[in-house]
Amino acid sequence: MLGNPLSDRELEIVKLVAEGHTSEQISEKLFLSVFTVNTHRRNTLKKAGFNTISDLIYDFQARRLI
Repeated sequence: MLGNPLSDRELEIVKLVAEGHTSEQISEKLFLSVFTVNTHRRNTLKKAGFNTISDLIYDFQARRLI
């Protein structure tokens, strides 16, 4: 993945997941439904080409994107 094709909201959610927040906690914090948070998570994985959120977070941290 070159650059960062994620939306600001997707990146915000990845950062919150990396901090240890659950989808439920993120939905409350950002005033979104849990369904919307999970959709953003799923779209992020697809865009970045990863199967698990932990792999994505590890890669983003290694490249200092989060």
